[in-house]
Amino acid sequence: ATLPPIPLERRNHNNNQHKKYYSIAEACLVVLLDEIERLWYLDKQSTGNSSTATPRNHPNNDMETDDVHAIQQRLTHKQMWISLQSLIPKIDNLLMPACPGRLTRRDCDDHGASYYATSSTRSAEFLQIAKLETPLTRLNDIYIEQQQPSSCGGSRIKRHTQKGQLLYELTVLGYKSACHIRQRQFPSPPGHYRCSRITMNHYPQHTDAATPPSHITHNEKYNRICLGIDRMEGGGGTKVLHEMCNKLDMIQVPYFVGSLSIGDYVFFTPARHDDDESTSRPSTGIEYRLCPILVERKSIEDVAMSIHDGRWKSQKRRMYVGQYVFGYQNSKMVYIIEGKEETQQVTGGYIAHRRFNVDMDRLKTEIENLQSEGFEVIRTPSRENTMFELARWTQRVADDIKTGRLTAKYTYEEFKDEVKKIPTDTDFSRMAKYAMSERMDNEAEAALLNVPSTATIAGRHVDSDIHILDNLEDSAAVTNRKSAANKSMHSSSACKKRGCMKQCDSHTVTKKPKIPSIDYSDWSVSQLKEKCKECGLAQSGSKPTLVERLNGPHPPKVWLRRKQQKEYVPERHNVASAALLVALYLHEQEVLSPQLSPASSPNNEYQGLTKDELYVKAEALQITKNPFSGGTTQTGPFHYDGWSSMSKLLVGDPALVIKRKNRYKLTRSSEIAGYTVARAMHEWCHAHDNCPCGNPVV
Repeated sequence: ATLPPIPLERRNHNNNQHKKYYSIAEACLVVLLDEIERLWYLDKQSTGNSSTATPRNHPNNDMETDDVHAIQQRLTHKQMWISLQSLIPKIDNLLMPACPGRLTRRDCDDHGASYYATSSTRSAEFLQIAKLETPLTRLNDIYIEQQQPSSCGGSRIKRHTQKGQLLYELTVLGYKSACHIRQRQFPSPPGHYRCSRITMNHYPQHTDAATPPSHITHNEKYNRICLGIDRMEGGGGTKVLHEMCNKLDMIQVPYFVGSLSIGDYVFFTPARHDDDESTSRPSTGIEYRLCPILVERKSIEDVAMSIHDGRWKSQKRRMYVGQYVFGYQNSKMVYIIEGKEETQQVTGGYIAHRRFNVDMDRLKTEIENLQSEGFEVIRTPSRENTMFELARWTQRVADDIKTGRLTAKYTYEEFKDEVKKIPTDTDFSRMAKYAMSERMDNEAEAALLNVPSTATIAGRHVDSDIHILDNLEDSAAVTNRKSAANKSMHSSSACKKRGCMKQCDSHTVTKKPKIPSIDYSDWSVSQLKEKCKECGLAQSGSKPTLVERLNGPHPPKVWLRRKQQKEYVPERHNVASAALLVALYLHEQEVLSPQLSPASSPNNEYQGLTKDELYVKAEALQITKNPFSGGTTQTGPFHYDGWSSMSKLLVGDPALVIKRKNRYKLTRSSEIAGYTVARAMHEWCHAHDNCPCGNPVV
């Protein structure tokens, strides 16, 4: 194996200043390479002027060679190790303004080097450097398909500690990566190079192709499924796009950024080598096929804008065309609607902007009609929740591909060729509704008979004829052949909760805590206030207010007991700490067996939730209006607001939550521990109709 040699003349370090990078990891490798070249040049000058010969083991020995082992010997010398303190400002200087994160911490004299060395707080920015230390053959649960020369080592950088300082060594593999990154043509858009990892193979420099890199990162969990993201996602702005990619990096979803003609997100799977079709194609690495899933993400503002400028209908038609090519029974069209309508309402009752001329009723009607038009609709409160929803869909697609419920027939280029054959005046709306009715009938019958459903409409083949169902009315396309079993499935689907919850049994009815019926009309104001104090209610207000408060839901008894013992407990049912407790309780109910008693649970294998999983589940409950993440209003990609209440849950005797191995779970040490309080808080939220989980309250 050979590597490009370092030139004898010193590179002008300022020549790279106009080359800016979107990724902290890329900038880190380039800075390390620049610093090593600068140190080598200075040391070369000093040793060249002296009369003594260069020692054999000196890093400057054999500098002009392109031999891997000689360069590796130079890189491993301690003189070529670079401190994190000197790296941080240089890395930030090479980042583009659109990059959502920076490493420098203004509250630290050493730019934050001591903070990153000692703090246990997870930083999305520093994580991009930390992942360069991971061996290339295995990145946690992510497996790399590419085989590297054994002499190149497993990671791109190595960490060393000297006198409390972090020093980084550039490996041969990192050297090769840095050379490739620095030699790219600039300015460079995100394009294909933004993917699950910094890869070694040379990607196309244009952004028109939409095929995953042949050696992209894979995750065992997702069965080698790769998520494709349109490079115009997030409105074409690089900051929003890279915030999404940073989040996918953290939750380890394999992805790449490319140019998509239909949909914002698609899924790719490697072609099976035993397929008849794959044997007829040339072998050029891994061949990816397009899974029959098309996902479109729309914020509330995007929906209003699309309705205003006419893109709403044209985008739905493109989705219909893609579904027709895939085959109705072998495909899914998904709309992810992000945000709430109420938060985007402006003066005059319009949504997002007055000039859109889209009011609340019209917007809700358009969104509600999506399901009857053949689309699956998913509502998420924020962009970060959307990323977790995409991770869930990636795993779902992987399971369906593995079990054969979905089949991937086309490569992306073949799919685009098939789309071009569809006449532009074809109306697919009736066909999609009819196909959806057929599929729902089959699924309902299969659910009753406990047999797998079978597809009745085959997918479209190359050059097959197009048959338009002109004899079907819109109403008939929707209501035709809807059996009682189908209606039963519709009623049970109403009990579906969000992706982070389980389904409610169809025979279970949610019960609210009983409120004692007492006539307080004859009580005096002082008596009412004393009763409110006894029940843990606010004591301010007039007599009618106090009576109404006493007739409403009361705080749980375990809540009062913790207050009396001066232990922390959430002040109200609609605060962030209450949402965290309820999210932990609901997840524990999902994972653990229903027959498991609280007394026996300390010895079970339940591990709890990570920080990211917990705050997303808590935010999805919408118990509190305060966000758990700052979103796009902050300067960095991940900023927690509601999460600050977790520190109070971790203290007390007993504490409500315990943290072990970076996972959080409820305590069970006493009757006022976390599990009992969380269950009571869940009932309290249901009493106020403030929990949309659908779980039964016993």
